[in-house]
Amino acid sequence: MVYISCIVHEHWCADDLHVASRYIFRAISMLENLRVHATETRSSESSDQREVKLETDRIRTNQIRYSETTELRERRLQNVRISTARSRRTLHADLNLSAFHYDSNNDYSLHPNVVIGKMDKICMYCSALKFKNETRRMCCASGKVKLPELHSPPEPPSTFLSGVTRVSKHFLENIRKYN
Repeated sequence: MVYISCIVHEHWCADDLHVASRYIFRAISMLENLRVHATETRSSESSDQREVKLETDRIRTNQIRYSETTELRERRLQNVRISTARSRRTLHADLNLSAFHYDSNNDYSLHPNVVIGKMDKICMYCSALKFKNETRRMCCASGKVKLPELHSPPEPPSTFLSGVTRVSKHFLENIRKYN
């Protein structure tokens, strides 16, 4: 109610802010109490009790989903898609040690520190393809390291790697299995 009135009037008054802050504080306090209660309950139950509780929840969920209409199912799935998309957009600002706290709902590839772009920069010394922010000396130490030219592979591997014959195409499609 307070939020709607503020949107209609397009400004915040002191009373509205006070009421909203009290409401938010109360909601946060309730959530914290629920979290503590759930933690205490889970720590006091045995693993067998936990399994029974989880199985009961699974059965109840299956019954609810079995009896839901197509419209309700679509609405539920749409809400799941929206929630998943929202959580994937919500990324941690700091990725330090994030591998130890992996969340499968987050799409880490969208994080600006993870996306490194295309390899479209070319080293002026060795012509290596590099990323935009890659250091200059990463590939050849500014021309100090020179590798010999690669020769063509000998005949049996060359045929398999060509991708021309049916056998070589099969080999390239399944190369990880052979490796």
